[in-house]
Amino acid sequence: MTDFGTMSMYIDKKRENSNPINIPRRKPAIWIPNQKVDNCFNCNSKFNFFNRKHHCRGCGRIFCSTCSKYQSNNNSLINTATPPENMNTYLNKLNTWYNPKIKLCAECYSHTKTVDKSKNTIIILSNLPLLMIDLLKLREVSKEWCESINYILSVYRSIQYKLPGQKFSKLERQLLWNHRYEFKNHYYWISKCLTANKHKSVKEMALLYKFYSTSKKETIPCKHLLCRTDCNNLCKPEDILEIGYNVDLNKFPFFQVYLMDLLLIKNSNYWQLLLPWIIELSKIYPQIGALLCVKTTDTASLYNIYYEIKYNLSFQENENLEEIFKILKSKLKHYELMNDIRKTDEFIKFIPLTIKKIENKIPLKQIELDIMSFFCINISISMPWNPTEKCVGIKLNHIKRLNSSSRPYMVPFIIQNQSGHKYTKYILIKNEDIRKDKLTMCVSKWITIVCNDIFTINTYNVFPITLSYGWVEMIEDCETLYNIKNTHQKTLQNYLMDINPRISILDMRNNFIKTCVASCILCYILGVGDRHTENILVNKYGDLVHIDFSYLLGEDPKINTEINITPDMLDMLGGYNSPTFMKFKKVCSEAYKKIRRRSSLWYMLLTYLTFSIPAIPQYYDNLEMIKIHTIERLIPGELDEEGNIQIMKILDKSSTSWTNQISEYSHKLSNNMKDAATYVKSTTTGIFNIEL
Repeated sequence: MTDFGTMSMYIDKKRENSNPINIPRRKPAIWIPNQKVDNCFNCNSKFNFFNRKHHCRGCGRIFCSTCSKYQSNNNSLINTATPPENMNTYLNKLNTWYNPKIKLCAECYSHTKTVDKSKNTIIILSNLPLLMIDLLKLREVSKEWCESINYILSVYRSIQYKLPGQKFSKLERQLLWNHRYEFKNHYYWISKCLTANKHKSVKEMALLYKFYSTSKKETIPCKHLLCRTDCNNLCKPEDILEIGYNVDLNKFPFFQVYLMDLLLIKNSNYWQLLLPWIIELSKIYPQIGALLCVKTTDTASLYNIYYEIKYNLSFQENENLEEIFKILKSKLKHYELMNDIRKTDEFIKFIPLTIKKIENKIPLKQIELDIMSFFCINISISMPWNPTEKCVGIKLNHIKRLNSSSRPYMVPFIIQNQSGHKYTKYILIKNEDIRKDKLTMCVSKWITIVCNDIFTINTYNVFPITLSYGWVEMIEDCETLYNIKNTHQKTLQNYLMDINPRISILDMRNNFIKTCVASCILCYILGVGDRHTENILVNKYGDLVHIDFSYLLGEDPKINTEINITPDMLDMLGGYNSPTFMKFKKVCSEAYKKIRRRSSLWYMLLTYLTFSIPAIPQYYDNLEMIKIHTIERLIPGELDEEGNIQIMKILDKSSTSWTNQISEYSHKLSNNMKDAATYVKSTTTGIFNIEL
């Protein structure tokens, strides 16, 4: 008997013609966006005015009229791809009523014929109390059984790629429940099984919880369950969040304990990156927050929990969160941390008061005395994101105000680390809502974790305090691409060579490939808009750093570009069609493949925009917007070959597009006009103003 489970790598190759006994390819289970496809999925013919695009209602892929000529009546056992809500117009619904037949590709039509012919066989086989590996073996009984089980396997394998919150068909729910006791330590399957069967009784779910949490039964190999290649019996953050946000944990309170056990066995750096989502769950399920506070022991984690809860309570009254806050404060008193927390709170209030004195032109000697007095009383202040870093002073004479749109202040803190070494760290004091920046840094850290063998993203701490006040940690020795070109009068390549004379151009380009891939992947996933040469920085090592994330999910005040590769960045990569640029595209493809496999993670992280309080306009409670964005950018569940075609097309378009040049030119023109206006009306700009 062939071990079919080992064939998962070539099962899903697009052009492979499967033998009847082979495991069928999975389906994407989403509606592939029109703008992502230029060629027919089957015959590869180019779409144009005459050769129009047609969606298969079975798999959601796009075909030409010839390859999607098949029609069939819908069936409860047939999985159909659902168009986005904006396509569910009255005219479309009327057309569906008038013509109930659905348009299908050849493969889906073949599945439909199998269902019509063997409906009873499929129902019986999907309900049999057999292990998945035994169901595979039954395909050798007869041709009808082989076709029926192949259809079941096609449906079953596609379940793993569903986004959290997507609806399950009756057949999918039955398959998951029937094989639930095979899923121990297979968390992709566990999360889907629990969310698909949340209507089950408390008794049934309690038995399942007991099995998953205490059973000593041996874990079934991934190849026997046809798991995804990245299963590895590891619980991932998206699995925890999917269960937490899609299962009624008040109805099944034992799963609150289950989730926290899964979460807290990870190191604290891991779950701290999920803290906003955990605190949001705690508003509904207080046991989660209480367990988090009780079981957390390290100081940095307690600080992060304190400020996350405090921020939420400053805008929203919530009895559950207030009770959790009391538990946390009791824990902080036990650890003798309340005094340190109090000093940090006082320091957070002290900074804007100091800036106000500067704006009111209070004598600098008086302000300096106030700063000295504050630190004489408090000695040192723990930084809110890392209490091992202690602020022991402020360099008053080096406080500067930047000339960017929000006019933030750059305040130099004197930091002392655990070894007693002192250094200066610049903190940007922003008078605006910086929650989007916080989300972006969180996503950046998760991207680094997922793609750690390919690249790392330079991140910095973002600390929202109110809607009009927040701190942003600045990365040292950075320069904007705008200043490199217009102030230093150099190309990016020459600038980096000048500050790194001992590094060869080959080594520099190889490093730049990685940082450029990281930059492109981050901006593409989040749909970061308003990218220009003043919010893209480069450090002395040649690493790109993005700042200012006011526009997300494809929003852009200017021309919308999915990925922004500036002319200087392209020059640093050796130009279009150069060997370095080809290598850049290859690395980008590898990273995108890894990112797509974790589509559910990015979906769950982006839900922060939908629940963050106070509401972020346009995003609040708009999960459909997050879902559409995730599908458009990552086409979850689609074959890797198709995903590679999409990212290559976008990179080619971004590197040769005239929109980047127009955007850069218009930004430079805008800056020149601002400078001219400032020159005409200025008398003195003050010692605290500098050009960004």
